[in-house]
Amino acid sequence: AAKRGRTSGRRDAERYTWLKQIMDWQRELSDPREFMSSLRLEMFQEEVYVFTPNGDIKELPEGATPVDFAYAIHSEVGDICAGAKVNGRIVPLQYRLQNGDSVEIITDKNRVPSRDWLKFVKTAKARTRIKHYIRTVEKERAINLAKEMLEKEGRRVGINVQKAIKDGELTKLAAEFNCGSLD
Repeated sequence: AAKRGRTSGRRDAERYTWLKQIMDWQRELSDPREFMSSLRLEMFQEEVYVFTPNGDIKELPEGATPVDFAYAIHSEVGDICAGAKVNGRIVPLQYRLQNGDSVEIITDKNRVPSRDWLKFVKTAKARTRIKHYIRTVEKERAINLAKEMLEKEGRRVGINVQKAIKDGELTKLAAEFNCGSLD
């Protein structure tokens, strides 16, 4: 009975972890179709079991890569993944992990997720985090470009855009056009 209780407790913990992971994906994905696609991708794949340098076992879908492993460790590890060693040898990030591989992630604080990673990652968590990063960066670029264009046009017509922002004039204008924010 004690053994059955431990097994049941472990299964409950696994179910809780799985459910928490699904809820995280749902929060990060605004498109319901993308959420369902990620869920289908994760549910119907065979697994491979790989080891961390500390000997912990990580379960990943068949065909998973070091990038998937890095995101399975922690989102921040995945975001700064620069390389990987599998069984002590440096491998490309698109290397397909095999059962029993020992995986060590090489990180670089100056590294960021790459759009190319989407071509080979297998886990929904990795795919979601990479897409989230890309959307965030693209949004920042779009905002910066729009500010540059606005300032250029403002100079052309004799309006100091920075002063208008500081004085709240552009915030009023954004509200008048039913914009959610000044950005």
